[in-house]
Amino acid sequence: MIRIFALILWLSICQLAYGSTSPSSCGLSSVEKILPSDWKIYSLEREVIPKGHYWGRTEEYTGPKGVAVLAIGPNAVDFEWQSKSGVWTREALARESLTLYFMPAAYSEDRIRSPKGPQSATLAFENHGCQVYGYVSFQTIDSKRFDTLLKVANATRWVGGPTTDQELSWPTWKLQLRQAMGAGLQNK
Repeated sequence: MIRIFALILWLSICQLAYGSTSPSSCGLSSVEKILPSDWKIYSLEREVIPKGHYWGRTEEYTGPKGVAVLAIGPNAVDFEWQSKSGVWTREALARESLTLYFMPAAYSEDRIRSPKGPQSATLAFENHGCQVYGYVSFQTIDSKRFDTLLKVANATRWVGGPTTDQELSWPTWKLQLRQAMGAGLQNK
C-alpha cells in the first residue's frame, strides 16, 4: 500500500512539475530511499507554493505552482496549556515535520527577504529545471484534542518543536537529498 502511494505521489509530482513521468526528470524515488525508517509521508498537496514565499493572498497568486510532500518524524512536540485555575499542563499533540516543495523550473521566489520576516521554505537544491524547497516545522497529530484545549485554556504555547529549541531528528536531510538527486546539483 505504501509503495503504491509512493508511486502515485512520484508520478503526480513529475507530471505537475515537469510534464513528464520519466525518472530522470524527477527525484521522488530517491527521496523515498533516503527517508529514515521512523519518518512517514503524512500528506500530499497539489497546486501549492513554498511556505512564506508569497506575502499576498494565496488565492491571488498566479505564478507556477508545485507539489508539497509532508513527512512526519518520530520526535514529539509538546503543547502547554493553562487551565482556568492557573495550572499549566503539557501534552504531546504534535510531531516534528519536514515539508518538501517540488517546484517547476519556471518558479521563482516572490518575496523580499527580511531578517524579521516569518520563517519560510528554503531552497534545498535545483537541477535540470527542478527546484525543491524544504520547510522544517511540526504537525498537529491530535486535532480534536488540540481544538478542545484551545476552547478551555487561558493561555497556550508550543514547547520543544524544531522551530523553537529542538533540532530535527533528521539533521542531514538537505545533504542526503542533494546526494540522492545525483551529480550537477547546485549547492545553495
